[in-house]
Amino acid sequence: MSIGPAGSASGTAHTDITQPPVVRIRGGAVAYAGQRVLSDVHLDVVPGDVVALLGPNGSGKSTLVRAILGLVPLSSGSLELFGTPITRQRDRARIGYVPQRHTVGGGVPATVEEIVASGRLARRPLLMPWLGSADRGVVTDAIATVGLAEKAHAQISTLSGGQQRRALIARALAGEPDLLVMDEPFAGVDVANQEILTRTLTKLTSTGVTLLIVTHEIGPIAALVRRTVVLGHGRVAYDGPPTPSVLRRFAGADPDPHSPPAPEPGDSFGIVG
Repeated sequence: MSIGPAGSASGTAHTDITQPPVVRIRGGAVAYAGQRVLSDVHLDVVPGDVVALLGPNGSGKSTLVRAILGLVPLSSGSLELFGTPITRQRDRARIGYVPQRHTVGGGVPATVEEIVASGRLARRPLLMPWLGSADRGVVTDAIATVGLAEKAHAQISTLSGGQQRRALIARALAGEPDLLVMDEPFAGVDVANQEILTRTLTKLTSTGVTLLIVTHEIGPIAALVRRTVVLGHGRVAYDGPPTPSVLRRFAGADPDPHSPPAPEPGDSFGIVG
């Protein structure tokens, strides 16, 4: 059994522009208490894409993610998920989300397997919340995918922060998402766990899972990222390939530390700070 979207096949990762965009936003705006946080956002994320969402603190990244997840409404504009307007979206299980916090449990005793199994419930009928053998197979596979098979029956509270982070990813994978949204996946994670997370994400891209990653630390996954979307003052300031100057300025990465920074075509961000 392989972790990935239903019906996907293993192989070389690629985007699929023949299918509706996984995410399509046109003129999107979000306001809190009458104050605009996002303005006139246009964004397409196509199946199989690997997008890094960058920008300074306060640029609107978290708000954009919350809008995509349906947690905050657009005040104007339109949002479609998998070709369906969000107001008619009924298949939220196709989206997996890994929040920014890198610890889980909240003091409640639970094993890694139990935490990951909770991510499977979204795929179960409302009146059939228990997990069958096929569900448990997916849970086992998700735990193995993030390299925690030996910790499956361990209490989540006994794991390191990096291992707990991997358990959160496994929980999202248990829902077999077509889109995986991750908020700062490498925050507070040591180098060894960063390497394991990177291998996990590489494996996911080979199955066709679409990745949208909010990050200030793109270094570990620089080879995976195909697009960078930079937000500034609630607007899309840049949408294009991960050029060296974009990575230097917004992702703490320098692909060639021996070469001095140089302006590049299309790198007029218009962002202060």
